[in-house]
Amino acid sequence: MKNSIAPKLSLALALLVSFHSQASTMCNRTSVTIAEVQGDGAKSPLLGQKVTVEGVVVGDFQGKGALEGFYLQSLKADDNPKTSEAVFVHHSKTDVSLGSHVVVHGMVSERHDLTQIHSAMIGDVCAEQVPLPEATAITLPLSDKNLEPFEGMRVTLPQQLTVTDTYSFAKHGQITLSAGRLFSATQVAMPGADAKKVMLQNAMNQIKLDDGKNKSFADQTITVDHVGKRFSAKNPVRLGYQVSPVTGVLDYAFGEYKIQPTSQLQFTAGGSLRTPVVQGINGQLKVATFNIENFFHTIDNGIEICGPKKSWGCRGADSEQEFNRQLNKTVSAIVQSGADVVALQELQNDDDASVKALVNALNKASKTAWGFVDSGYLADDVIKVGIIYKKQAVKPVGEFAVLDNKSDPEFKVHRHRPILLQGFETRSGKQFQLASIHLKSKSCREAKGDNKAQGDGQGCYAGERALAAKQLVAWIKSDPLGLGIEHTVLAGDFNSYGREDSIRILEAGGYTDLARHEIGDQNWTTSYRGKVGALDHIMVSRNVLEYTNGFKQWHINSDEFRGFSYDLEGLDEGQDRPKHFYDKGPFSSSDHDLVIMGLDL
Repeated sequence: MKNSIAPKLSLALALLVSFHSQASTMCNRTSVTIAEVQGDGAKSPLLGQKVTVEGVVVGDFQGKGALEGFYLQSLKADDNPKTSEAVFVHHSKTDVSLGSHVVVHGMVSERHDLTQIHSAMIGDVCAEQVPLPEATAITLPLSDKNLEPFEGMRVTLPQQLTVTDTYSFAKHGQITLSAGRLFSATQVAMPGADAKKVMLQNAMNQIKLDDGKNKSFADQTITVDHVGKRFSAKNPVRLGYQVSPVTGVLDYAFGEYKIQPTSQLQFTAGGSLRTPVVQGINGQLKVATFNIENFFHTIDNGIEICGPKKSWGCRGADSEQEFNRQLNKTVSAIVQSGADVVALQELQNDDDASVKALVNALNKASKTAWGFVDSGYLADDVIKVGIIYKKQAVKPVGEFAVLDNKSDPEFKVHRHRPILLQGFETRSGKQFQLASIHLKSKSCREAKGDNKAQGDGQGCYAGERALAAKQLVAWIKSDPLGLGIEHTVLAGDFNSYGREDSIRILEAGGYTDLARHEIGDQNWTTSYRGKVGALDHIMVSRNVLEYTNGFKQWHINSDEFRGFSYDLEGLDEGQDRPKHFYDKGPFSSSDHDLVIMGLDL
């Protein structure tokens, strides 16, 4: 037995020594470079082939829940600027770390259009703590959206960048960065050619920042102004936060490039600090507008029981608990704004149950007597506008008036919500009239012909909004209240950005958009797909402008993560909504900001 075993052991030892000797000789001697694996096109020219490459680990994302691999970059670049010098290695069995110089054997493949080496094994660890290759600088806006030559490589964005979208942060750990805020095109440019230029600039001025994980809804810790805390309703990542620099590796998946950071990001709140109360409004009377996002007293149980004809599905809260959470947030926003009169949008279109529930809660929370304009049902939509007010600040004068298809047969109530107008008298005896407005949205549902998006940046139904603006100007001029009140405030959700046709028609009709007058074009009340803009406006007749004393767009919602709302539904299938995603304060109380002005008549 001994004689037969000995030759086998000797042969095994010889093969083992030979393998290690051969493996060690691969350091600095591999025949295929990473650049050759990558090639100068979108896909590897060596697809499906076995290769042996070497390089230094520039991004370590091994392990379950992470990317399950690491990024390997060549120690020496080739002379072809079109080829990437790095590749993703799908391997977690052998632990590596940043700066490890390793030899890798494996098969070339494409994963979500990212070139990778899979079925990989570490052939040799040549050295540890090797100096990392100098990071390739990428700056925004990009001059070319094709970043294929840098795929997988160590990169840096050396400039100060701004958080412009957090929609996917909770689920995928992703945020979008840009050089400064991105504005909706027709907020800052005229519809048409100018708006198209802005759209192109926006497309080149953004990049995704990921978290190096494949796991959905991973608990996130964020560092803001040098303080690290758990991501929550009290510790958000807001639009407008800044970060600099960003260093990591350039990843690619599902049609877009992403930075996988290799160090903890340091955010600064900068000009996007939360403000718990409105500041800078000096007028004796404060007038506001607030779209309160489907505030329904009737619980949405999935049955069509809402609207004047009880033929619409309800919106808003799905349970009493959700309603109370929504009510608390809405009340805190209105109370902490300091407003005396508020034009509301997206109230349930009922007799008065919803607005009465809101007013009762305001009375209790503020210890102030609030009243409301009792308009009852307005047309046949499921939502309507409203007006509420502090009784000690103003008193209604006369009866309210409504712009609908009865007062103007051409006004389309199946497109816009009827407009509510009420006269008020201040404590000093001065009078003004306030219109609460909610025009047709940009949604393209059922849009046909001229109502489709015309490619000028205004979205769908721009013509309908423009027509409603003309009708509004004529209606106000006709003095529908019959009181001869000269001071007029138009407030609401116009569903129109600052440079769009409907706003310019109202301006031509004698009204001033306070946001542009006080701030300029770069103002906002909403955010959509990484761009901000103002859909909510306060516009005043020229004789009111001189009495304006302060103006504010209170960014309690446009800059916030939408997942912090009152909703109790799970974040995803099998994923409960964390308790720390809710706070009863004003932030994430709606999808529109509250806008407020000071008035000294």
